[in-house]
Amino acid sequence: MLRSHSVWLVPVVLTSIGFGLNAGATKAQTNYTVSANFYDGKMNIDQKSDLNLSYRLLVNSYTTNSVKEYDAITGEFVKDFVTSGSGGLGEPTGLTVGPNGNLFVISFTDNSVKQYSGITGEFIADFVPSGSGGLNQPYNLIFGPNGDLFVSSSANNSVKQYSGITGEFIKDFVPSGSGGLSVTDDVTFGPNGNFFTTSFGSSGVKEYNGITGEFVRDFVPTGSGGLNSPIGFVFHDDSLLVASFGTDSVKQYNAITGEFVKDFVPSGSGGLKLPVGLTYSPYGNLFVSGFGDDKGIKQYDGTTGEFISDFVLPGSGGLKSPAYLIFAPIVAKVPEPISVIGLLAVAAFASKMLKRKRQEYLVPSVH
Repeated sequence: MLRSHSVWLVPVVLTSIGFGLNAGATKAQTNYTVSANFYDGKMNIDQKSDLNLSYRLLVNSYTTNSVKEYDAITGEFVKDFVTSGSGGLGEPTGLTVGPNGNLFVISFTDNSVKQYSGITGEFIADFVPSGSGGLNQPYNLIFGPNGDLFVSSSANNSVKQYSGITGEFIKDFVPSGSGGLSVTDDVTFGPNGNFFTTSFGSSGVKEYNGITGEFVRDFVPTGSGGLNSPIGFVFHDDSLLVASFGTDSVKQYNAITGEFVKDFVPSGSGGLKLPVGLTYSPYGNLFVSGFGDDKGIKQYDGTTGEFISDFVLPGSGGLKSPAYLIFAPIVAKVPEPISVIGLLAVAAFASKMLKRKRQEYLVPSVH
């Protein structure tokens, strides 16, 4: 993954309102609810509305311009969820599930955010058109608590804010270079409601006001704990875990103070090389992507950081240079209109029968 600015590399993963776009870019309804779990780092599902969910692992395959789907339990390849180049997708980095259940993917090549069906993976529209608001070399994205979409723009060291409904540019949420931000990569909202981003160029993590975007502090100061070229990160329980690309490790920091705790995944553990994306599975373990055509997805114990397995083998399903990854819910299709009409008819009949029974009960019998 090449960067035109400093020299080379890198790159990036979920939301709360209800809207939808179909292939004709008109509003559509869904029968499920997705909401951001900001504390756990970028998504997942509103457990109050769906208690027995199944998941798919989605991974951006940077070199093949596609999004790969893997079994969330076994790691086996399922299919190309987003086929190569669909909708003009080029060098995908960040991805997230939107509040309507659709998939939003950053297209690094043309500086855009593309929207795909969360059920079929079919292209819907360029949600954020190429270069909108000055977007340049985007890496990751997240829907905020206010429903808007926030996208890192690494080439101009900023974070762009877009309408979560229309995709229209609103403003530079984090202005260029604010607080010393240098090469913006991953973005998220933390457990305190503030906004956080990794600063690849300064080897730190920046904290900003979650409403105004004003700089608060260097949450993880430059080089803390040996941090070098940070990319993906995730809040989990009482910790912030950060992929340290330059040291082939995952660093652990206190989620409140930002103080260094330890190397959660020690350098090279399980063969880890050039870590990029981090995410926790719904089942509790940590999954890490390594950048390069010969890299896959590694699984670590979510509590101890011990290496468990090569969950997705290098090259599985044609995977090349995995970037960011998410566990996305598998949702049922929206009922066909005839099914809805049928259900309404049954409900109306039941209501009529209950009303008749009620009347029979209330009218006294004549002897």
